Amino acid sequence: MSNPSEPSPRIQPSGRPVTGATVVWLGTVTDSSELFDVRRAAAGALREAGCSDDSIDNVVLALSELAINALTHGAASSVEVTVSVETSPPCAVLVVRHVDRGIPALVDPPAMAGAHQLHGRGRAIVASIADCFDTFLRPGNEIEHVARFVA
Repeated sequence: MSNPSEPSPRIQPSGRPVTGATVVWLGTVTDSSELFDVRRAAAGALREAGCSDDSIDNVVLALSELAINALTHGAASSVEVTVSVETSPPCAVLVVRHVDRGIPALVDPPAMAGAHQLHGRGRAIVASIADCFDTFLRPGNEIEHVARFVA
């Protein structure tokens, strides 16, 4: 987990993409049953923006993992999802935010759970498929995940 005062490359301290990024999709997830529609909408927006199929697949997988984690383990009442694209270098940026209503228990760097464990793979999966992945713990238990994918 990154220190909030040390932003990821090309990510402002708020976690929002820097100037030059174009937001192509913004939405909120309040229940896992909404994920199919959210994934489809985000993928369509990235396709229209000219992203590769591999990049789109990775963004959609990361979105699913992070949103489900927030709803299930963070007991979030809602999850904000922002999908942006940048042109230099060409990439897709996924920002997933929620307020954790429990006690945040994030391991840094994300580690894959053992074969016998039922949970503990989401952030590790995202870290393995993203070109850059950071998690920020903000005041008020706000969790912010930022993942970059080369388009």
